[in-house]
Amino acid sequence: MIGPDGEPIPLFTAALPGAAVSTAPSRITNWIASRGATLDIKTLSLYAQDRWTVGDRVTADLGVRYERVRADATGGIVAADTDTIVPRLGVSVDVTGQGTTIAQATFARYSGRYTERAFARTSNVGNPTQVIYAYTGPNGQGFDFAPGFDLANYVPINASIPTANVFFEDGLASPKTSEVTLSLGREFAGGGYLKGTYSWRAARGFIDDFIDDPTATGRVIASVPGLTLNLDKLVFRNTDEMKRDYQAFQVESRHRFTDRLFLEGHWTVQIKNHGNFEGEAAGQPGNPSIFGDYPELFSEARHFPYGRLDEFQRHKVRIWTSYNQPLGRFGSVDLAPIWRINSGLTYSLAATGVARSAQQTSLNPGYLLSNPTASSFTLFFDERGSESFAGYAVLDFQARYGVPVWKTLQPWILFQVYNLMNNQKLIQWNTTVTPDASSATDDLGLRTGYVQNAAFGTGTAATHYPRWSSGETGGRTFRVAMGVRF
Repeated sequence: MIGPDGEPIPLFTAALPGAAVSTAPSRITNWIASRGATLDIKTLSLYAQDRWTVGDRVTADLGVRYERVRADATGGIVAADTDTIVPRLGVSVDVTGQGTTIAQATFARYSGRYTERAFARTSNVGNPTQVIYAYTGPNGQGFDFAPGFDLANYVPINASIPTANVFFEDGLASPKTSEVTLSLGREFAGGGYLKGTYSWRAARGFIDDFIDDPTATGRVIASVPGLTLNLDKLVFRNTDEMKRDYQAFQVESRHRFTDRLFLEGHWTVQIKNHGNFEGEAAGQPGNPSIFGDYPELFSEARHFPYGRLDEFQRHKVRIWTSYNQPLGRFGSVDLAPIWRINSGLTYSLAATGVARSAQQTSLNPGYLLSNPTASSFTLFFDERGSESFAGYAVLDFQARYGVPVWKTLQPWILFQVYNLMNNQKLIQWNTTVTPDASSATDDLGLRTGYVQNAAFGTGTAATHYPRWSSGETGGRTFRVAMGVRF
């Protein structure tokens, strides 16, 4: 909390009477690093490709990629030891035989990158041992509240010891994505063209942690300095049950009116951009999810439903043009507006940090429930991506003036205006909801109704308004750049 002088005041709060100690709001996290630990990921790739010409109108590109990956970490730990073969195929057909109308089809499989974060899970490389302690009381506040700073008032509730309770299933490999594209394009006299492309992608074989063995074999006894713990075993494995599916159709075209003026654009229609997990957070690749953890205590419909992902966007249109006006010995001016049209993104009606219900606890077949997902999770009240934000359109503009002074030496100045019409429409908003304590419960004892936060539906962040670039604020923005070309 914030005191009257504007400075933070620590609060020390134990679990409610009768509740599990692990639900205590006040906790301590102890990271125990292993200095000097190393991870070496070696990738050997071989690629073969051949082009076939079938008659005068058909060409085919055939390719295959072989990957051999081995990852070794300090302590003799083998994080990955896999062989992968991924094919490539592309066919191009000259429909009319004149080179103006081309049909194309491709099929490919891609193997994901073997990231250090994902394949260091069983080692201490960038992934130190973590022990979490919960506060047992008494409740109090302030920097002078002695019990809150006494470790005797804390008990261990969870730990992650990579070399002890985290394991990789044999043959663990990076996820695979299959892709098919079909396109038809035609060139027109004068430099114009029109092309339509259908894309289909499906990603499978994702890596996630599984805590699904409630028997004695699903537990380990692990030790850290001064502490011995019984922990659930985490096993990272590939699964096809985690899904990400994508389908879209894109039309792109260009028309040149004169040597100085053209109009170009593309329109993408997402048919499908669905999945049952959102994937890693920004800058945090390989984050595990609740999927596969304590399956008897969680359900697909309430905890990892399939539906539209956060980046689902039905329509995305970009239309731009450029006009060049010569000024003789005074140089030339280029004028280039671009119109950005976007459908609204999606969001889910879901509450975060929901505590485990008594019914869930009663369904426990023998887990130690030592993982954080056992105590706090995200609860969905509808399918993923059931709601939509608002769409919007923004006009940007730039003008460039350059003047030659000697041979190819040309100073120039660039003037840009983003969001020229100063569109400040609310396109996203606060979506916080919490379980409705008065609503009915499901088979897991979880509330089926929700209550909107007081700020729900209002703009509470810069990202809730049109922006011209990631990380930038909204509203009309001016930029000026200068340089010399030679």
